[in-house]
Amino acid sequence: MPRTDSPIEFCRLTIQDIPEISRFLNQVYSLPEYFGMIGAPVFDEDYLSWLYGGPNLHRTILSGGRIDGQLVAYQAFLYRDYFWEKPIRAYLETHAAISPAIDSRKRIECLIRLSQQFPIFHPKSDFHDANCDMVIAFTDETKKTGAFLDRYLQKEYQLERTLFSTLEIFVVIPNRLAAFLQHHADEGAPCRLRDATSEDMPVLSRLFNQPPPGGELKMMMTKEELEYHLFGGKGHRTTVLEEGGSMKGFIHAYPMKAIRNMKPTSYLAIEFLYYDSYRPGVFALLLNAAVQHGRDLGIRTISLENTTYLENRDFKDAGLVPALRKMLLSVAEREKLLPPGGRYRGDVK
Repeated sequence: MPRTDSPIEFCRLTIQDIPEISRFLNQVYSLPEYFGMIGAPVFDEDYLSWLYGGPNLHRTILSGGRIDGQLVAYQAFLYRDYFWEKPIRAYLETHAAISPAIDSRKRIECLIRLSQQFPIFHPKSDFHDANCDMVIAFTDETKKTGAFLDRYLQKEYQLERTLFSTLEIFVVIPNRLAAFLQHHADEGAPCRLRDATSEDMPVLSRLFNQPPPGGELKMMMTKEELEYHLFGGKGHRTTVLEEGGSMKGFIHAYPMKAIRNMKPTSYLAIEFLYYDSYRPGVFALLLNAAVQHGRDLGIRTISLENTTYLENRDFKDAGLVPALRKMLLSVAEREKLLPPGGRYRGDVK
């Protein structure tokens, strides 16, 4: 345990610090008071190296606070490009954590420093980026972790974060999905599934970066960024769906370790699900590809992380049931652009 009379020293961390970051996040997020019986992800070094690395590594911000050399506070910002009527340059704040081992006075000191850093588009932020338009963050619906940040932003920056969207997480029930797929077999009959390769990147990039419909905040990626995201992580798989000789959709998923009911487990996270037009049989085929991916890895739990941009009239029939968890997407903007209640198409971290 760090000494209470020693000062907190904040500094910018690098990917060389990932082993220390991994240990710290796992110590904090596995505590019952953070996620309890719902479960918490395990931040292993492979996962963090993939998430923080890639073409945007030079823009990734990793910030830590130490007491006597021991990490007691942490926060990461990942650069993201979005589109909402026009291009938006943003950062996704994630993995904010403070050690419960320090006293309340130092916890407040850490909260203030993490809050000061948050609005990267503001000149008073430690990591000011004049090209940044907004900062987004996800919080568990049951937690009040954003209350201090909201009060601080209002007082010190005259900024008000907006609750843009509520993301409901769904779990796939394979038996129900199989029945749904059989019922819509005629729609899926002309289609072929196969693993994506780097040679598919021009078409994958075109599908991924199609202009979004109105009311949708959409993540955009260069071909190099998307290729790293789809193929750069351990256990990741992208499956493409072809019909009539052309690609009509794809699904990307990857395994995550977790602590649930205070025991280690794993689940498969479906991150991106794209198709040119909604058809129940095509939707079911892509979901079933993720189920098969899970089976190949020995994983039974399949989680669809974000459904706000998908047609949901068939969710129940297709074997998708809501998980006991919702994520709130809040945004802080340099200039107000996003109204509340929009759809989100991007990664959830």
